[in-house]
Amino acid sequence: ASASREQLAGAENEVDHDTAPLIMPPNSNREGVHLRGLTKVFDGGKIVAVDNVDLSMNSGEITCLLGHNGAGKTTTISMLTGMLPPSAGDATIKGKSVAREMTAIRQSLGLVPQFDILWDSVTV
Repeated sequence: ASASREQLAGAENEVDHDTAPLIMPPNSNREGVHLRGLTKVFDGGKIVAVDNVDLSMNSGEITCLLGHNGAGKTTTISMLTGMLPPSAGDATIKGKSVAREMTAIRQSLGLVPQFDILWDSVTV
């Protein structure tokens, strides 16, 4: 599924993720992380941060998300962790939809931030 930037304009608040289930590719397993048409637009569609990403990362594989500054790596991870809702598409983690089952996903999710979040005033 693909969409033009014009079609995505204003889609930030209009996406209904309950309309279609995520279809798994034949060589994938449900235990992995699977992205289908994952898209994030900002400013009414003027800025396309992540554009229709399809990716399967199966359980037991090691995957690297690599790209230049502004390529959409952080935005993609933010959608996978529930920090940002996708504008279009969906992703599943262990067979659970990021758009519909984030509470269940968070029970087994770990995240290491890029920068530490400890304050100097906090002591042991």
